[in-house]
Amino acid sequence: MTPALLDRLPPDWRALLSPIANDAEWQKLLWKLDTQERHARDLLGDQIAPAPENVFKALWSTPVDDVNVVLLGQDPYHSPGLAQGLAFSIPETITPGSRLFPSSLRNISKALVIDGYPA
Repeated sequence: MTPALLDRLPPDWRALLSPIANDAEWQKLLWKLDTQERHARDLLGDQIAPAPENVFKALWSTPVDDVNVVLLGQDPYHSPGLAQGLAFSIPETITPGSRLFPSSLRNISKALVIDGYPA
């Protein structure tokens, strides 16, 4: 792993990923991600989201031993102020009827209601 990305991982997740840390494809992917992020931040500064300290927020919020399922978001939230470093998470100040409320969350909410969960 590149040092910049490695430093952002919590120790338990770093240990979990250590068996693949020296894999050439993994190294190539992490190098590419690190390079692209640095380049984008050089060009756009604070317009890149989430903020660097929130890139692995989900991993800091959830110890490895507490994980049963991992959900990955495909498309990041691109509107300013939405990306928090957690897939399908937005600030509490964004209300469901707001134009900023992401369609992905709207669809998840509809599916949960269909499955019998409260709105």
